[in-house]
Amino acid sequence: MKKVRPVLRKAIYFSLCYLILLSIFSFCSCDQRGSESSTATYYPWSAQGNCPESCLCMSLEEGKKLGFELCQGQMTQCGKDTSGSPLYCFQKGHISPPSCPEGCFCMGIEEGKKLRLELCQGQIIECGKDASGQILYCFQKPTGPPRCPTGCLCINKVEAEKLGYRLCQGQVTECGVDPSGVSMYCYTTAVAPGQAARVPARLVIEPVQDRNQVGTKHTFTFTLYDNYGNPLPYVRIYISHTGANPMLPIELVTDAAGKNSYSYTGNNAGTDFVTAKVGNVVASATKEWYGQITETTVRLPGRIVITPSSSRNPVGTTHTFTITVYDVQNKPLDNARVRITQSGANVFLPAELVTDANGVVRYTYTGGKAGLDTITVTIGSVSATATKEWYTQPSQVTPARLTLTPTNASNPPGKTHTVTATVIGSDGKPMSGVDVTFSVIGVNNFARHVTTDATGKASISYTSKKEGKDTINATVGGLKATATKWWEVIK
Repeated sequence: MKKVRPVLRKAIYFSLCYLILLSIFSFCSCDQRGSESSTATYYPWSAQGNCPESCLCMSLEEGKKLGFELCQGQMTQCGKDTSGSPLYCFQKGHISPPSCPEGCFCMGIEEGKKLRLELCQGQIIECGKDASGQILYCFQKPTGPPRCPTGCLCINKVEAEKLGYRLCQGQVTECGVDPSGVSMYCYTTAVAPGQAARVPARLVIEPVQDRNQVGTKHTFTFTLYDNYGNPLPYVRIYISHTGANPMLPIELVTDAAGKNSYSYTGNNAGTDFVTAKVGNVVASATKEWYGQITETTVRLPGRIVITPSSSRNPVGTTHTFTITVYDVQNKPLDNARVRITQSGANVFLPAELVTDANGVVRYTYTGGKAGLDTITVTIGSVSATATKEWYTQPSQVTPARLTLTPTNASNPPGKTHTVTATVIGSDGKPMSGVDVTFSVIGVNNFARHVTTDATGKASISYTSKKEGKDTINATVGGLKATATKWWEVIK
């Protein structure tokens, strides 16, 4: 009987170890099933990698429960749990349970599961008991987040819903966090039952045809669209590049916007042929390289002529500048890329245009505001400028308000009196060039016509030899203003 007891004790001990191991590691598989909401009680795998080596990422409540302190005494956010609550970095407190090996933490099984930690050194190491008598074990940070299976992508839930993707293998497999701390999961391009799959339908190469000088750089941009007309991301494009500048086969994977590109420099004159394929979807483009770069073949820009160099147009109309580029030998320079900038009353983003075979390019725009524009055209170190004045047509602005000052005044006979009329237009601004009719009725009777100046003002001055009253009227079309003038000897 005495010999049986040690054997029985060993059997019980190993049975307990097996049950503990089973309970600890079971969450590694069970929390990957079901919907994403089922992981809301667990912390992201990759969040632990956002804290220093000796610290763990967890919620404030969990840190307080474990008796941990803020890592390095600072509140450092390390991510968010799947419910969106912030997580912070914590370290062991000064008063802690019996120590674990370096880099390991002592806690209960549930805490270890919740923090997604692994058994320290892969072994069951007891490190004490909590207040309720539950055994505590040593845990360590996970060696790394689980990777997505082949054919699946690691993206967040919002992106997956936008793309119409489904959970990879029907399971919730967390694979990281994005820069904003939102958890990412493994998804596949497969769509829901009854919905047509997203498949490559159209491939666009830009530019489809172009011409460059030998020794310069050129870029091809590829955009892949699905059968719904939307950009198709994360798909591999196979590219064949042959011709004057052949290259080994190229493979590119479209980004989140369904695009990718590659650049190269053409060292040989001739034509290159580019063919891109995605399954049965094919697109082609050509690139012509001309002229070998030598001192005798390079044509440098010498001067730029803008016609007209200055002009005046009413607001709301269209104006065209004709730009001609000449080389240093005063010959029209074709295929020259000019940069056009515009400042003043009407401002637009810089434009780049290429001259035709005659060295000419045209720049057209509509002036929406009154004022002066300055157009500057540059190519290398050569530049030229032109100006364009936009004015408001008289028919567009009409007199809207007329005032007369002073409205009431008194002077002795023999003194000079001045009265001023001000005309305001329908645009709320003073109007120049408007004819104002002044009429004086009373002890003095006369009429005068005066044109408003740049400030919208027109004035008359006169004197009286008699005492009495004058009524002064100013009229502009149907507008009228009146003032009173008394001539009297002040006693």
